[in-house]
Amino acid sequence: MLTPRAAAEKALELPAKVALVFGREHSGLTNEELDHCHYLVQIPTHPTFRSLNIASAVQILAYELNIQSEALKATNDEHSLIKNNPSLPQPASALAMAQFYQHFKQTLIDIEFLDPQNPRQLMRHLHRLFNHVQLTDSEINILRGILTAAQSQRQKITDS
Repeated sequence: MLTPRAAAEKALELPAKVALVFGREHSGLTNEELDHCHYLVQIPTHPTFRSLNIASAVQILAYELNIQSEALKATNDEHSLIKNNPSLPQPASALAMAQFYQHFKQTLIDIEFLDPQNPRQLMRHLHRLFNHVQLTDSEINILRGILTAAQSQRQKITDS
């Protein structure tokens, strides 16, 4: 959970494009939508008025992005150099992440760690964990190799 200022700082330091996703005024984001988010932003409000309308939330985030962007330009600090460095590894695509999550879920079912009839919140927590880390394609390949090996070992045990 990040403050608007921390979210703006994080967004500007990342080497890849960033999307800000805002929820519906009456219900926010669904759990499925939240599963795709790497970070969550909470805008502090007065306890009597716990929510903001979308326009206000967008204004606050846009303001913080503008302030942080101007600060980076003024100081020309290392974050702007990092962001513009094409040699840094880029985060894995949304498609690669979705395929990884499906593979992970199936492996957890195969090794009987995850009960598909009673999954609870396990996959949601794992989504948030891996989204927060921002895996690269090579890291996804390593993890999927481990998952494939685990599935193969499970199959050998089952066939015995």
